Amino acid sequence: CKGIHFDNLFFDEALDGLDDDLKLRSYSLFSRLSETHESVLVIDHNQAFQNSFDNSFKVTMEGDQSCVTQE
Repeated sequence: CKGIHFDNLFFDEALDGLDDDLKLRSYSLFSRLSETHESVLVIDHNQAFQNSFDNSFKVTMEGDQSCVTQE
């Protein structure tokens, strides 16, 4: 994989099972990744962890379509 760089990273419930304190402490990892990647997308349902991020988006269903809004 030498020389391969993925510019967009996606983490869907990657920290599931960790307690709230460990999730909050892991924020620094995502912050460091954002320095070398164009986009780092993290999906997590923990409100305290969500509040750590500068940008957040809300996804809702409207009929049979997903609607994404920036908060």
